[in-house]
Amino acid sequence: MKFVGHRGASAVKPESTMSAFMRAVALGLSFECDLQVIRTGEVVVLHDSTLERTAAPYEAGAAGGLDESEYRALVTMPAANLTLDDMREIDVGSAIDPTSSSHTTRVPTFAQALHAVKKVDDDEIGVLAEVKSETGETGDPSPDHKMSELDGQLVEAAEKVASESHLPPAKLTWISFSRAVACEMKRRMPEHKSLLIAHARTTEGAWQAARECVESGLDGVDLEADAEVVTPELVSWLHARGKVVAVWVYRAPAMGDTSPLGVSRMSSNDTPELWGAMRDAGVDVFTSNLPPELEKWREAEVA
Repeated sequence: MKFVGHRGASAVKPESTMSAFMRAVALGLSFECDLQVIRTGEVVVLHDSTLERTAAPYEAGAAGGLDESEYRALVTMPAANLTLDDMREIDVGSAIDPTSSSHTTRVPTFAQALHAVKKVDDDEIGVLAEVKSETGETGDPSPDHKMSELDGQLVEAAEKVASESHLPPAKLTWISFSRAVACEMKRRMPEHKSLLIAHARTTEGAWQAARECVESGLDGVDLEADAEVVTPELVSWLHARGKVVAVWVYRAPAMGDTSPLGVSRMSSNDTPELWGAMRDAGVDVFTSNLPPELEKWREAEVA
């Protein structure tokens, strides 16, 4: 079972920053990131719809000359309405990670994230890129699975960045909660894997996602890590059809707002018990916050 850094090595570095991505790569692992398209057309790496949660607290003189009301307006504005210059005004990491230099604490572009793995001569180290959708994490609400205009803009822009990066297909896998988006990425870049993400909180929900994956011609599923839901039977059924089974932790990165940097606070399903259960079920990929305990567990497994 391969491990992937959830928003980078987010247990020990600020999530979705270059320092978090580089930490995952330094551990010899891939990383997962979330993509959004902004007003000026760039694809950036950001999980939330705004910068509010991950932005540093306002500090006079440290926000590019913005006053507090201007700063507040910027971090609460939908990312789709911002420019890249707007994004670069906001510190998203150095306040909690004193080891970060200024260029690693801004919201990265997708191109920057891809560059972090392009220079690594190992096809096992790559990127799981979540193409966000206006439908959020509920999937496609309509039976015809049509994309919104904004979703279409992101798909087109993400494809352009990926094509210009010239990454080998093995180094970039698309993932999305939107079946329409996942299928469109597969249609546009068939050599790359495209997985359907699902909030499958029951066994039936997991089987439904598995059937949708197969019916749509996608390459696999990405489900919440839950030993009662992601069963050996489900994994075997998907493997028999040539599909990948990935799982992810369901809480925000373990670093958390109240956890001191470098002190692990594992998410409730980012534990040795569940790592072992998912491995035994035959899962291919586990997207983890990469807490320090994981390295000890991996070393013990090899020994």
